[in-house]
Amino acid sequence: MFQIMKVEILSRINYLKNMRASTILALLLLSVIIVFAGPGIIISLFFIVVSMDESLIAPSVTVVTVSLIIFLSLLTVNKIVKDLFMNRNMVLYMTFPVTAGQLFTAKSLMQLSTGILPVTVITGLFFGIALSVRENNVAALFSSLSYMFLISAVILGISYIIVFFVTKVSKPGRVSEVLTLAGGLIGVMPYLIITFGTGNFERVLSKMPDMSVLFNGFLYNIEPLKTAAGSVAALVLGVLVLYIVTRLVSSAFIKGALSTSRAGKVKSSEAAVSSPVISLLSKDLTMTRRDFKEWAAVLPQYFLPFIIYYVGVYQMDTLDAEIGASLIAVSVTGTVIISLFVSALNTARDAAHYEMLQILPVRPKDIATAKYLYNIITIIPVYLVLSAAAFMIADFSVVNLLLSWLCIIFTALTVIPVGMLIGASTPVVNKKQPTDRIGIAANVMIIIVMLVFVFATSIFARMFVDTSGSVAAGGVLIFTAVLAVTGIISYIMVLKRVSRVYDRGLIIEYKG
Repeated sequence: MFQIMKVEILSRINYLKNMRASTILALLLLSVIIVFAGPGIIISLFFIVVSMDESLIAPSVTVVTVSLIIFLSLLTVNKIVKDLFMNRNMVLYMTFPVTAGQLFTAKSLMQLSTGILPVTVITGLFFGIALSVRENNVAALFSSLSYMFLISAVILGISYIIVFFVTKVSKPGRVSEVLTLAGGLIGVMPYLIITFGTGNFERVLSKMPDMSVLFNGFLYNIEPLKTAAGSVAALVLGVLVLYIVTRLVSSAFIKGALSTSRAGKVKSSEAAVSSPVISLLSKDLTMTRRDFKEWAAVLPQYFLPFIIYYVGVYQMDTLDAEIGASLIAVSVTGTVIISLFVSALNTARDAAHYEMLQILPVRPKDIATAKYLYNIITIIPVYLVLSAAAFMIADFSVVNLLLSWLCIIFTALTVIPVGMLIGASTPVVNKKQPTDRIGIAANVMIIIVMLVFVFATSIFARMFVDTSGSVAAGGVLIFTAVLAVTGIISYIMVLKRVSRVYDRGLIIEYKG
């Protein structure tokens, strides 16, 4: 068992040593954000827990518990599928002088220690320290950590149960794609929680079931006997759950309960197309439907503009004007961000099957036009729907909504060719990370543009209001007319450059 854990640890160390430059850059940016924003957030939450009304403690712990179970279970299922079915080391491990029970015990411990415990332990420490200060009793720290250990074991058990079921109805590779989409949804959840949950937190807590019977005297209002008994029971139950999970998994794997063989049906399909452009467009749409990683890669970007609006304009109350003006401004800046990023990724995807495009009887102009239409279909309608939802939540105005839609459409038509040029000029093919599609320089450039437009949102909002603070419809229409002209110029000039890039041939950077 320890041999397998040693191999797993060395494998992860080697992965860190050979980490891609883009991943290092992303981690550095994340580290900077955490260093600057993390302490303030943690201190604020800490004082909230310390001063929270006692009736809200149990519901808060319930919300955190349910959230951890949902998020970590989905992420762990994805890791288990890749670790058991798509990891070539499994063949190597079968040659080790270890039993199946030892093999899966080592696997479970690695999955627990690398994916679940880092999150649950930090959560337990946070709640434990806060409740210890609140109760003036360090026992709350030990009870919180023991409770989180039990939750960690339950999460691992739920993850394996999900694996048992999903691998019976679908291939592991397909399951991994679906769960990658789930990962994208998980990435969106913080945006939705920040945007819609901040002002309704107490209302959400009031809907939670009353779990004070379990937590009162154990996590807070410390009663020495109940706290000691509860902590020991949580640790014993956690170990028992882990034992049962490893035994059942090893038995199921040996007996073939996790078999990956499936009877496949061959389906015939016929396609009738009227032009190369429609054929290429159909190809892109079909690839998107079949590959859930496509949406997982771009989904969070669709919700980023709402965080800009909620935090930068609405919550901080920096603009003494009609809310519609702020939403119209976000329609411009948000569309720039979405169109630039998504169209670059969509276009760079062609690098993975560029040899096929080269032998097709199509012109470079056809490829560029089809990709342009594909980006329009996958960007504009989605953001129009999201914009309508935002206006309905805020002060609804049909006129302002229509003005917002005009800004979205013409801004996207202007920016999409620019994003396509970035994607076609710096494509990346990474077998280990399919969503890594554009070069480091292009990523940095897009991030800089995003930051510029994030800070420009308030400026645009002020441009769209009159002296009374209402939306200046005439000014917005003039702005959209300018956008319409730039959209035409962008289509003629920038898309022509994209065609030239395809004509010369993509210069592809291979990784992984």
